[in-house]
Amino acid sequence: MKLLLSAIFLFITACSSTPQVKPLTIAEKIQKDYKYGFFLIQRFEAQLKLKQDIEVSIYLRTLTETLIKLTNNLKNTPFGTVIIKDTQEKWNNYALPGSRIYLSLGLLKQLNYETELASILSYEIAQLEQKLVLNQIEKQFPGTNSTTDEEAKFSALPVQEDSYEKINQLDFFSPRGIFIFSEEELVNSVETAVSILYQAGFDVRGLVSLWKIFLNNPKTSPYEQKTLNKLIEKTRQTLATYTPLLNPKVKSNKFLAFKKRIQNI
Repeated sequence: MKLLLSAIFLFITACSSTPQVKPLTIAEKIQKDYKYGFFLIQRFEAQLKLKQDIEVSIYLRTLTETLIKLTNNLKNTPFGTVIIKDTQEKWNNYALPGSRIYLSLGLLKQLNYETELASILSYEIAQLEQKLVLNQIEKQFPGTNSTTDEEAKFSALPVQEDSYEKINQLDFFSPRGIFIFSEEELVNSVETAVSILYQAGFDVRGLVSLWKIFLNNPKTSPYEQKTLNKLIEKTRQTLATYTPLLNPKVKSNKFLAFKKRIQNI
């Protein structure tokens, strides 16, 4: 009888214990971010004015996908790039997890080289790789997009149930918005951006050229001069660790066609 009671006790204990939950795989985390970003995009784009040009859109998508596939975590994610009317009279670019990068029309009209355009995209992609937006959301609403082991059982859902309401409360454009990153975060994104540009065969000096465009236009630059100086220094330091490319990409006929069309948007 004692043996029977012990067996029953062990069976009940085993059934009542918390089951082991497998942690999310990298692929599952990417898919979760993609689903979460889909809902962010819907609300974000409602506050923007998009600029449409089919040929420009095709070119930007192709260039973006060329750069995206060189990343560790985003390479299997389809991405689109959208041109937007400048927000707050600044040349702001944005990137949301999931599938979308937004480029300032005013900034695009200042570009002279394809490597500068590739630099903008690579830098936005680098911020996505570091999950800067998702981290900002997590600071505002802890637990909204956590990827703990316990959450694995919800991985099939696009967002946790209470996150739909939280998305509607997110602040995009104020000084406390989800795109306001620390200077350290901005500088730390440089290494990934340089790596992407280098692998894609672009002249990485285009990133320095991009920072100088902002320096020369302080009224429309979204970055402070002090931050830009640090970005330039970090870019040059990182570039010095790479072997110079032979015949790096600077311009292409497709870019020249893009540059001509962008002036008329």
